[in-house]
Amino acid sequence: MSWIEVQPARERVAGSFTNSRNNYRLDAAFDVPATSLPDRYYQRTGPLTEVELKRCGADRPTADTPDNTAGPDKRLTPLDAPPAGLATRTVPLTP
Repeated sequence: MSWIEVQPARERVAGSFTNSRNNYRLDAAFDVPATSLPDRYYQRTGPLTEVELKRCGADRPTADTPDNTAGPDKRLTPLDAPPAGLATRTVPLTP
């Protein structure tokens, strides 16, 4: 069995806070979500446990996929007009 794990990228920010009046410095480092690095994807593999094996063999009906309130002609619900002054464009889909 295999599965995918996603690990969000982190970034370390290091710096110093100084106070010239009391003549002291505080060094600090913070780990924050990275804005410039991508998330990391890992593919893991391993054996299934007994509980997982039983779950795979069990009947698990899934919910139906919503149709976005599609009508009998199977078209999606039309949207309202865009706000005034907002530039928009429409690209028709080819069947």
